Amino acid sequence: MKIGIDIDEIIAEQLDELVKFYYKRTGKLIPKNKFHSYYWPDVWNIPLEEAKQIDKDFKNSEHYENILPVKDSVRSINYLVRKNELIIITSRPVIFKEKTTNWIRKHLGEFPIKIIHSDEAHKVNSHSKKSDICLSEGIKIMVEDDLRYAKDCAENGIRVILFDKPWNKNFKHKNVIRVKSWKEALVEINLLK
Repeated sequence: MKIGIDIDEIIAEQLDELVKFYYKRTGKLIPKNKFHSYYWPDVWNIPLEEAKQIDKDFKNSEHYENILPVKDSVRSINYLVRKNELIIITSRPVIFKEKTTNWIRKHLGEFPIKIIHSDEAHKVNSHSKKSDICLSEGIKIMVEDDLRYAKDCAENGIRVILFDKPWNKNFKHKNVIRVKSWKEALVEINLLK
């Protein structure tokens, strides 16, 4: 089976380091549990361009290099890759493709996982939404946390394993299965086969 997997907050605990970086940069501590949205300008209450610059500086900092894997993600992905084709679909900008690939190799190893950056996919074949990518790749299940992408995939007939986060807590859909951990995610994925 083909399974799509997001990176941030699914494989990589990006927000842990982003919170530290933002505090160091601005002196404002906004803990992870206060992220009511994964759209950072809303959380930080700043203009989009300022948020983009902070994000770019973060991705070029030592904080970005220090991102750790989500609990049980490495073990779970190693289990899934034995009998499934895994495709990582990320909305991380393609300009960080090398850093993203290096992080994945460092933490997950060299096994065959395709990585698609949604903004790069748009340039190649007009697929910019994760649902478009899933449909074109034949992906039946998407493991996600971002409300926008979960909704998009669910509404397009893709089953979504949605990691429970403050920014997606009220979303329900017949194609969405909410989980709190990778342990729960594996159970649900195995039931969908």
